Amino acid sequence: MKNLLKSLLLLSCITTLFVSHANAACTISFQASSINGLTVTFVNNSTTTSGFPARMSYYWSFGDGTFSTQKNPVKTYTSGGWKAIQLTINDSFGWIKTLNDIVSVHTPQNQWEASFTTMVSGLTLTFSNNSKSTNGSNATLSYLWNFGEGTSSLLKDN
Repeated sequence: MKNLLKSLLLLSCITTLFVSHANAACTISFQASSINGLTVTFVNNSTTTSGFPARMSYYWSFGDGTFSTQKNPVKTYTSGGWKAIQLTINDSFGWIKTLNDIVSVHTPQNQWEASFTTMVSGLTLTFSNNSKSTNGSNATLSYLWNFGEGTSSLLKDN
C-alpha cells in the first residue's frame, strides 16, 4: 500500500510538472533605447509563465560579430549603420524563442565649441583660437575668421 501511494504521488507530481510545462509560454521582445552616438542600451522585455523567470537565459548577437549573455546589455559599436540584432531566450523548461530586428546606429556628429582669446599690443589685435571638440572627435578643423571690416583669414590663429 505504501509503495502504491508513493507511486501515485510521484505520478501526480510528474503529471503536474508536464501540465505546468504544457501551459508555460515565453514572450520575447526588446527595444534599443538610449542610443547615444555609437552606444546602445538594449532593454529586454521578455517574459515567461513557467514560474522560473530568474532562470531564463539570454543570447544576444549584435550584428557585428560580438555577443552577450546579459539580460540588458549595453553595446558600443565601432561604426554606425544598420545593425541586425538577434535575441534568443531560453526558459527553465526549455522553451526557446528568437527575435530578429534591425537597429539604426548613427555615427556621432562632430560637435565643437568655438572659443578665442584676444591680446592687444599697441594697434595690433591678436586672436588665439581655443576651439575644441566636445565629443572626443579628432577631426581636422578648418577656420574662417571674419573681422567685420571686409577682411578675413583661414589661419588657426590671427
